[in-house]
Amino acid sequence: MRSLLIAAGFLFLLVLPRSATAAGGGLAPNLLIDLCARIGDAVATANKDAPKGLHAAVPIPPEINPPCVLCDSSPAGKQKAAAETAAVDLEVNEFVKESESPEADDITRLLSIEREIEVSNFAGYPEMLDGVSANVKRCILDGSGKIDDSLQRLAARLVHDKADAMADTYGKDWRRALPGIKLLLSISKAVSLLSTMVPAEAGAPEDLLERSKIWQQTLLDEAEKVRQNYNYNLCPVYLEIVRSVQLMGGAEPSADLADTVQKMNDLLHFDITMDLRSKGKDTSGASFDVSWQIKSTMRISLPSGTCYTPELENGNDLAVTVQNFKMIAKDGTEAQLQSSRQFTTPVASVTLGLCDHNPQLAFHISDYGPSETVEVAGRSGKAGMFELAWSSAVNSPLENAVANGAGGSPSSGDSNSPGSSEDSNSGGGPSGGVPLRTPKPKPTPNAAIKAKLDKLKAELQSHKTDIAWLMGPQGQADIAQMQSLAAQQAQASEDSAGPGVAAALSKTGILELTWTNGVRKVVDQDLKFEKNGFTDTLHVTVELHS
Repeated sequence: MRSLLIAAGFLFLLVLPRSATAAGGGLAPNLLIDLCARIGDAVATANKDAPKGLHAAVPIPPEINPPCVLCDSSPAGKQKAAAETAAVDLEVNEFVKESESPEADDITRLLSIEREIEVSNFAGYPEMLDGVSANVKRCILDGSGKIDDSLQRLAARLVHDKADAMADTYGKDWRRALPGIKLLLSISKAVSLLSTMVPAEAGAPEDLLERSKIWQQTLLDEAEKVRQNYNYNLCPVYLEIVRSVQLMGGAEPSADLADTVQKMNDLLHFDITMDLRSKGKDTSGASFDVSWQIKSTMRISLPSGTCYTPELENGNDLAVTVQNFKMIAKDGTEAQLQSSRQFTTPVASVTLGLCDHNPQLAFHISDYGPSETVEVAGRSGKAGMFELAWSSAVNSPLENAVANGAGGSPSSGDSNSPGSSEDSNSGGGPSGGVPLRTPKPKPTPNAAIKAKLDKLKAELQSHKTDIAWLMGPQGQADIAQMQSLAAQQAQASEDSAGPGVAAALSKTGILELTWTNGVRKVVDQDLKFEKNGFTDTLHVTVELHS
């Protein structure tokens, strides 16, 4: 090592300008005087910042809750998510910088000067100090010792007075874990460069890593409480803190950390079941009673950053099974279902205001699915039963009456809300402070299409029990036209709103449901639509995946 320093010393001399060397082979006195002055100034400042016998103020980590926001593909959504994340990063980084000051700045300055002395190798080649006073020569030759003494005091102050004292005081507060652990790791990294200079009583860098592991365990224990209490609204916040700590690169209880992340992800996995039934009977004796079960599974994913996305698994299709299909004409003739009893109906997107005070889960529908093919007395045709029943559920909220909201709270006052339910965790932990009410669908861009579609749907609803009419030319034409107009409406909405969530929100319909945090069954809701003697009911449950 010493030979490397000697070689570096020669290199230092070679690159000096001619005016920097004295005639006798030493360095110009003005450069040496300047170096001596810088040594004295740096040591004096460091000793002032780290006086003997006085302790530094203990840093107080701020309480940090990474924001919980819905991922949005729109430019405004991305900008908001980025701004929220940047704000947290800025607060944490500013805390670390302020807490390490002024000691970290003094250490950087002292190390720079010490490297200059070592590279020049004045001790090995004292002739380089020819031409200066004895005081300047002594200042430079004793400089490394004075610098080492100051570095020891600065390092001890950072490790003992700041890092250890902070961990002792706040190490069991998970809300301060993110900035606190980052400061521990930052100080550990800085002091590791001075490991041979730090006195044992000050604490070694590896001790700070152990401190960070204890703090992380406090965070993991709190995350486990969130999981056991089904606090889905807090999962994105905790999971992001856990991941942020993981990315810092410090020593960590890796097994516990991986287990916690897996458990939190498992908690954000749900089974969706919808039981849809449509029935009616007219004075002639014609009747129908048809029911379907609609199923899917949903995950709330945190792909990156602090935003989360509710996603249906296996694509954006809901699996539909015909449970019962009974259509009887007024003459007693029963229609036979020819098409499959299993099919899918698409969902444009799913949104969830998970961190809201009153969260809403919404399915944005761009298509009402296929029409059944039935046979009556040897004649085949389209029935449109599922389309009409499903469109009743996802149509304008003004057309839906809530029989029972989540938690048994019927809607009152606001016909645009399917129900109201207090968030079971609203009075407890953090929510990130970012309100996210589920947007209501935008007006249909093409009013003429909507008017025609509404008229056709009303006509079909009024003839639900009339199998002869449904199977006849007029009924089949109306069903075909309704399908065509629905497709046109969806396309017109998409074209006007642009790509992304904004387009999905303005499509054909929206099924909005009340979500309850703190329970396994987060949605348990009945929707009921009655008109002209026909009744469409939809019972929806969303519960933790079994």
